[in-house]
Amino acid sequence: MKFQIYQSLIACLAMASTVTGFFDGVNREVLCKGQVMKHTNVFNQNVMSCVEEFKAAKDSTKPEERKRGKTCIALCALTKDGLFDDKGAYQIAKMSSNIEMSLPGDLAAALKSEMETCVEKTQIATVVNDPADTLCAAYKPFFRCTALGWMKTCIEGFDPEIWSDQ
Repeated sequence: MKFQIYQSLIACLAMASTVTGFFDGVNREVLCKGQVMKHTNVFNQNVMSCVEEFKAAKDSTKPEERKRGKTCIALCALTKDGLFDDKGAYQIAKMSSNIEMSLPGDLAAALKSEMETCVEKTQIATVVNDPADTLCAAYKPFFRCTALGWMKTCIEGFDPEIWSDQ
């Protein structure tokens, strides 16, 4: 259980570092195989905004307003950043654009390939928000896959087998 929580947290952080600037204010530099990833503070601001929204909606009588947990916060922030639309559908072109702006050629191509694999593997393009899913569970496999893809691409000597669920 702790390992799955850690995996989910890493997934959110890796997705965030790919997208924009979650690490601004924490780490000034996010490296991918020694290359500094370019990013802004927008994602960090989006996360904080979503946390506040979730706190405000905590006692709502509408289930869709009572979303909670790290996956839902990440989904909310990534939606504000344009990676998911208002219905929860993944925006592949936006991810590609963000990766291209964040990394140089070969690394960007490798990371985009990993993300495309995750889109196919998890069928995220077919997932839409379910108001009854207050934990955003439908998005966890995609976030976990993208975290592994980021680590495979960006961390020298990373062994994905140690992250396997089996």
